[in-house]
Amino acid sequence: MKLYLQTYFPEYPIKLMTLHHDERLPTENTGGHVHVFISGQNSLTGEHDLRLSQIKRVNEFLIKRGDGADCLAESGRLYYIESSEVYSYLQQMFYEFINENLFNEKDLNAEFSPESERQSAKRKAMNKEAKLPKYQRPFNFYTRKIEWLQQQISVLNKQYQSITYNISNGEQTLAKLQTENSEIQKQNLDWQQKTSGLHKEYKQLLVKRDDICTDIEKGQELIHEQASVSDQLDVEVKNKYAEVNKLNQVAAVKHKQVIELDDDISKKQALLARLKEITAQALQPLEQMISKIYMRFQTADSSKGKYYFNMVLEAFNDKLSPLIRDISIDIAKQTQDNALESALKRKNQKLAENKSDSGL
Repeated sequence: MKLYLQTYFPEYPIKLMTLHHDERLPTENTGGHVHVFISGQNSLTGEHDLRLSQIKRVNEFLIKRGDGADCLAESGRLYYIESSEVYSYLQQMFYEFINENLFNEKDLNAEFSPESERQSAKRKAMNKEAKLPKYQRPFNFYTRKIEWLQQQISVLNKQYQSITYNISNGEQTLAKLQTENSEIQKQNLDWQQKTSGLHKEYKQLLVKRDDICTDIEKGQELIHEQASVSDQLDVEVKNKYAEVNKLNQVAAVKHKQVIELDDDISKKQALLARLKEITAQALQPLEQMISKIYMRFQTADSSKGKYYFNMVLEAFNDKLSPLIRDISIDIAKQTQDNALESALKRKNQKLAENKSDSGL
């Protein structure tokens, strides 16, 4: 802007230039603009003839591009529509100048808005209100900021609902695992009862076997005492022995079943313990990270925001699985916490590099 004024109006000193960009939203990269105050007095002649100089420069511009027929009266006596054309041509001169001296070398080109946009009802209303104070204009930065904040609130509400839904699903999953755990404990109790019954039956068989052995011993004693009935006793002894062998076989089968059931119970108990451990290990870190991120989300705009920010970052370490770390980064992203998301991504990358280095 300064170079443009010094090129076309060098005889009119620039009194003040100020640039500000406080009328744009946080997500916008454009909106900064400059206000220039120049003297209307010609430094060479002492005349206040800035308007006449503007008309002369416009005519020079029109002649240069081959539109000399459109030149304006340099006396300054213009119709209303011609006065408007002066400023339109000055804008065209500025666009041509800034393209040639700044934008084109950067592969950029400044152009006027399409005719359809300039003739739209909204643009006409904005032009009509341009002379009003900014606080009285419906189309101003403050109303735009209010609309943008309302949109952000709507997005955050949807994200909050999504996070609440995910937490609800996690609680349902936890309840399901707890129910399954209860069923396994019930099955374990049934197995223990069956094992107790088999042990009891096995002990009864041992007692019965001992009783038969006692009977055999008594029979043998009777053989010695009553030789006359030895043949009959021999038969009874053989039968007893056969019965003992049969009972021994049954007892051996039962004993094997008891051992197998004991092994099965041990495996189930180990599986149950492992399931409890996996359930606790899988859910506890995720629940803790969700809780810390949620507290950070609730206090992001307060003095406690930094405290919960550091708490989340400290808990985000190599003890968490890559899946839980990715879920934590995604939750930070959903809550629009750009600072937390960036910090977690950087730490996650560092953790991955450390793991890769240790693997080498």
